[in-house]
Amino acid sequence: MGAHPFGGRTVRVIKFIPHSFDNDGTYFHILEKAWERGESFINVEHDIIIPDKDPTLAVCPNDWCAAPYPYLDRPRQFGLGCVKFSDALIARHQTMFEVIGTWYNNDHPPKHWCTLDSWTYIYLIERGEKRCENHELVGHEGHPGKMSSAHGCLTVQRFAIP
Repeated sequence: MGAHPFGGRTVRVIKFIPHSFDNDGTYFHILEKAWERGESFINVEHDIIIPDKDPTLAVCPNDWCAAPYPYLDRPRQFGLGCVKFSDALIARHQTMFEVIGTWYNNDHPPKHWCTLDSWTYIYLIERGEKRCENHELVGHEGHPGKMSSAHGCLTVQRFAIP
């Protein structure tokens, strides 16, 4: 975590390293703590490759922005890989992590890292927020030769986005 000249403006950027996780809920707690600060931030996941020309997230006037990246069979995936949350958005949804921290599904317990993208998206969309997706593609190291998520809960065969 720290300040970074991103998009021509210095903003707080969170860059997490998954092998430093104590458990499957560590990523949830990292983002929850950033949210509790109430300040704008950009989250960049460990396997996202920022091009020489940074995405314009930091200077975009929208409160919730995501840069697309290739994932599985999708050339443009939007999630938490490279995303900005403004202080105004956080102020409108101060209890988001309290709420989504209770959500789970058959494959994942509450606070599991794998569901954070979906739960965050669902929570904000259901409350009238719109994610800005007008940003340049960033790179994704992904999981070479593998058509599933990092821990295998999601495969192209089980879940395909039209």
